Amino acid sequence: NGTVNYSVAANPSSSARSATLTVGGATFTLTQGGSCSYAFTPTSSNVAAGAATGSVAIAAGSGCTWTASSSGGWLSITGGNSGTGNGTVNYSASANSSSATRSATITAGTATFTLTQAAPCTYALAPATRTIGTTAATGSVSVAAGSGCAWTASASGSWLSITGGGSGTGNGTINYSASANTGSSARSATLTVGTSTFTLTQSGSCSYTLSPTTRTVANGSTTGSFSMR
Repeated sequence: NGTVNYSVAANPSSSARSATLTVGGATFTLTQGGSCSYAFTPTSSNVAAGAATGSVAIAAGSGCTWTASSSGGWLSITGGNSGTGNGTVNYSASANSSSATRSATITAGTATFTLTQAAPCTYALAPATRTIGTTAATGSVSVAAGSGCAWTASASGSWLSITGGGSGTGNGTINYSASANTGSSARSATLTVGTSTFTLTQSGSCSYTLSPTTRTVANGSTTGSFSMR
């Protein structure tokens, strides 16, 4: 009677393997599992604030099984949530209604994929209003927006035109020009970026006419009148 001591090296392969120890006509069989590794491609992605779908490829050994899971309730797996060997995981992200960027992960085996979703874009114009006289004028309005938020400004009136900075991403400045108002009534026009509005009000150009414009009277006391329009 006796004892045989043995040593097993690590298995770098993804496949299981077997070997035997033989003493006389007796055989001892040792089976060692494969060394599975998992990798996502890509390992991360960025999406806009709206609802989005996508997919990520997983690489795994031919005998390696995996099950994908999501860390966030807004990020759901829509297909390919488990498999053996290489595969694809499909996902869906709901719209981000919060004011902050958010991230969630999909995990399968030792592989992790991170999805980052932007916050909804908001825009603010400063100042919000301005009043000018009847003559032609120029000015500017500052735009406050998130660093990844693109915008394009529009003017509502033909007499108010954008002369520079009509579009951009993130913070910026809009330059504008207003033509002279030859009408007697005040008028208003707007510059709009997203849901934010700047209103420019221009005074009317008033004119006055007296009729008659002259009169000659005797040296005695008298009265009279004239019309104005």
